[in-house]
Formats: sequence, structure tokens, C-alpha cells
Amino acid sequence: MDKEFILQFPNLSIATCLSLPNDHNLLRSNSFEKTFENILETRDVFDMKKYKLNIGYNVHDNNEKDFESFLKLISNNKINCMIYFTNIVNYYGTKFHNKMSYKEFEKISIEKFYPLLYEYGFSIEGLLPSFGFSRKCSGFNTLSIKLYSNGVRSMCSLFGKDLKNVEEKETKVNPLKLNHLPDKCIKCYDYPYCGGLRPCIKCDGV
Repeated sequence: MDKEFILQFPNLSIATCLSLPNDHNLLRSNSFEKTFENILETRDVFDMKKYKLNIGYNVHDNNEKDFESFLKLISNNKINCMIYFTNIVNYYGTKFHNKMSYKEFEKISIEKFYPLLYEYGFSIEGLLPSFGFSRKCSGFNTLSIKLYSNGVRSMCSLFGKDLKNVEEKETKVNPLKLNHLPDKCIKCYDYPYCGGLRPCIKCDGV
């Protein structure tokens, strides 16, 4: 990602995950230096209204105490972005295990994270969930896709890029079927929360 690439788009929203170096490198294969370097090299682009940078802080039981230091890092480097945070979901087959419950995550979010975002001048508009903190993404929303530089498209991070299409992913990776969004509610469905079907908050699904 560089300025030349970003400036090809009339408008663009970019999302990445970041935490302090030791934590980030443990979770994301020693990629902190390169990720942060890219952010610093492109940060002035995000001062333009048509380009937005969203940085996600993946929370677990060993890094919640570092959130303020993380905000200081972003603020001191004058990075114009939206900061959001999520409680890391535990998946089978991985060595990492997050011991933080959703109840603990909700308490920390309300008592610590949101006040810190406000204190350091970051926007909290649009971050407060309408249906509670326990709603988590499982990678099944048909609108959540990840595009790779080799042209492969996969469904969010839950699926590896070695599989060719959705049908193979459904049978080989997870037995759950991908549920399409209902046509009757497609215009006002609450896209950011993809934990399953529920009445639309704008038209009650009618």
C-alpha cells in the first residue's frame, strides 16, 4: 500500500489491524514494522476527506492494559484514523487462546476503552453496537470478502486463500452454510453486525 495506489481511487476506506509491537508481532507474524511503516508513509493522504483509515485493535486478556499506550502511539505520530476494537474470537486449531469473556470485554469497553478514545480525541461515533458486545463476526457475512494480490477472493479471514470458491469452503472448512441477506431488507440491513438474522432496526423486517 502506497500513496500512488491510494490516489488512484476517487474515495477509499482502508482497514488494518495493529497493536503494540510485541503483541502485534506475536499475533501477526512479525508484521508490525512493515505495517506501521506503510501507515506513516501514507498518513497525509488520510487528512483528505475522501480517504479513510480504520485501525482495529484486537483485544485479549494480555493486551487490554496496553490500549492507552497504543492510542498515544497513534496520536503522537499524528495519524488521522478511526480506532475500533474487538474481542478476539478463539478458533480451533490455533495455539493462541483468548481468556477474556464477552462480559469482561463489555465492562472494559465501557469503563476504559471508550473514555480513552474520547480523551485522546478519537471519534466514537458509530462504534457503540446497537445489539450488545456479544454479537461477533464469524466470517459468514456474504458482504465480507478479502481480496488477495494473486486474484484469489475468500470470505473474510475465516477461510484460507488456497480454496477456490464458496462451495468448497462450506464443505471443507466449516459445515455451516453461508446465509444470504434477505432481499426484503437489503436496503436497510444493519451491515456491520453479522452475527445472524434479526429484525431490521429501521423497518422491522417488513
